[in-house]
Amino acid sequence: MTNDDRSNETSSESRTTPAPKKAKGGVDVVDASDDQLVVRLRERFGEAITSAVSMVGQRIVTVTIESVSEVLAYLKSDDEFRFNLLLDVTAVHRPEEDPQFELVYQLCSTTTLERVRIKTGLADGAPAPTVCGIWGTANWLERECYDMFGIVFEGHPDLRRILLPDGWEGHPLRKEYPVEFRENRWIAENLNIHALPDDADFSGKVEI
Repeated sequence: MTNDDRSNETSSESRTTPAPKKAKGGVDVVDASDDQLVVRLRERFGEAITSAVSMVGQRIVTVTIESVSEVLAYLKSDDEFRFNLLLDVTAVHRPEEDPQFELVYQLCSTTTLERVRIKTGLADGAPAPTVCGIWGTANWLERECYDMFGIVFEGHPDLRRILLPDGWEGHPLRKEYPVEFRENRWIAENLNIHALPDDADFSGKVEI
């Protein structure tokens, strides 16, 4: 085989070999079905574990909303894994998808320093179960998620805004929330601002 033949063969292979799957940000996503934790979860919860992948070295397990609190409680109490620290509760809003919300829990084991991300889909307006009874830190984290996304956590002992004042209209991390400044009732009533200069720029945009 000549060098030209080898070159043509290599070129042909590069055209036919599919590229590795990438996440939206261009990061490789690897199937994690053989991971020990994922195997244990599927043995225990079956079809409630809808997907499991690894991205940037972190396991991401997607769970049905009906089973998410049970899965999270198991991950904390299991003697082998002991994910005893809830680092964050947040969400992603994709109004063009069904369900619109993806609720995300970031867990860590203070013993092994391993981490796992648990995700679950949530329809707009549907409540999510609180996990305050599993981790005390969920209290403020769920309040922040409620404040920013409008997600209601059923059973939360004190669900109210934590960053914005009571009476604020809307939830800033939802996609339909306007990025630029807008007048609202809370500003008029509490800051006594009823009119803004016509030529004022409240967009926050900076021209360089």
